[in-house]
Amino acid sequence: MTSDNPVVRRSALSTVLGNEELKLRQDEGTLTSVWRGAVHLGPTPDDATEKYRLTVIGAATVGGEQRVVSHQSAAALHGIPLLRPDLTKVHFTTAKTGRAGAKIHLHRHKLLPEHVTVVDGVRVTTPARTVADIARRGTFEQAVCCLDSGLRLGVDAADLGELAASATRMKGVACLRRALAVADGRSESVGESFSRATMRTLGIPPPDLQVTVLDDAGRFVARGDFGWEDKVIGEFDGRVKYSGQFGTSASETVFAEKRREDAIRRTGRIVVRWTWDDLLKPMHFRKLILDALLDAKVFPAPTES
Repeated sequence: MTSDNPVVRRSALSTVLGNEELKLRQDEGTLTSVWRGAVHLGPTPDDATEKYRLTVIGAATVGGEQRVVSHQSAAALHGIPLLRPDLTKVHFTTAKTGRAGAKIHLHRHKLLPEHVTVVDGVRVTTPARTVADIARRGTFEQAVCCLDSGLRLGVDAADLGELAASATRMKGVACLRRALAVADGRSESVGESFSRATMRTLGIPPPDLQVTVLDDAGRFVARGDFGWEDKVIGEFDGRVKYSGQFGTSASETVFAEKRREDAIRRTGRIVVRWTWDDLLKPMHFRKLILDALLDAKVFPAPTES
C-alpha cells in the first residue's frame, strides 16, 4: 500500500524552484503548506479527512525516522473509517523521548518491526496495530467501529487477537478485548457498527447481519442490514445514499427504497429504520427497536439496562 509521497519538504522544493516561485504558486493555489516545513503540490483539499491526511504526511516528512505515524493518524493514511475521529492532532508512536505540542500527540512505546509499514512514503503502524491502538484509547462504541472497519478492509482477526493477548499491561486493553469479542467485518459502514455497539450497550439482543430476505417461494426480495429471528429487519439510514451521489437523484433513491421496504413488508416481516439522530438518543433508539421486537414476538425481549 505504498505510493509516492504527495508532500515534500519546503527547503528541498525551494532549492529547485526558489522561494519566489514557491510563494507565487502558493498565492495561485497550486501549492499548499500542510505543516511547518512541508508543502503539498496542489490546492488545499475541500474534504476535511483528505486535508488531515496531508497534514499527517507533512508532519511525518519533517518529523524524523524515530517517529511512526499511529492511532487516528495511521487510520487516515490507511483509509480506515472511524467514529468521531479527532483531526486536531497528529499521532506518533516513538520509543524515544521528544517534544510534543498542541498539534502532536506522542505515544511512548517500542514498536515491533512487524507492526510498522510504509504508506505514502512515511512509516506508519500496520492496519492491525492501528485499529488495536485506537480501540484501546476510545469509547466502546469507537472501538467496535474501528475494529469492524479494519476487519472489513482485510485485517486478520487472528492478528487482532494476538495484539489483544500481548497488550496485558497496556492502557485500555480491557476495552480492546471487550470490543473485539463483538467485532464483525460484515458491518458495511461506521453507522452500522455504531448501531450494533449501541444495541450491545442497551441490552438489545444481537441481530444477524446482512440478512437475505426471501419470499414464500424462495425468491430473493432484498438484503437487510440487520435481522432478528427472520421476523424483524433493521435498517440504518445514512445520509449518503439519499444524496444523489450514485448516478440517481435523491428522489429516485427514496422511491426505490420505499418500493424495497414495501416488498420486505409483504413477506410478513416488520421493518424498523433509524438514523444518526436516533442513535444519538439512546433511550429513544432502544424503544424503537424494542417496540418492533415485541410486535413481532421476538424473544428474549431486550432487558432493562
